[in-house]
Amino acid sequence: MTRRTLNANGTLTLNSLSYWGDGDADEAFRQEVTTLEEHNRQALTIWDSLTPEERELRTLDFKTKQAERKAVMQADLQIPSHLLGKIVEDESPETGPTFI
Repeated sequence: MTRRTLNANGTLTLNSLSYWGDGDADEAFRQEVTTLEEHNRQALTIWDSLTPEERELRTLDFKTKQAERKAVMQADLQIPSHLLGKIVEDESPETGPTFI
């Protein structure tokens, strides 16, 4: 599993790589880094061709989208209000059979 972070300029940062496949893990890592470096070269070529105004607009758009994604993830972690009404503080939890 690979964890990457997308940056405002279109480049990717490799955060972590877990490898469970057959073969050499070092080779898998080298291939991942090579792929990332090629992607980042292409992204920086595009970024470098932009005017400062275009860069600023893209950065603002990127930050807005990141904030929206974060808000959606936070909302997903919240307990829905229709379920909160069903939770009673003095109600003991239902117990079922205990398996040992």
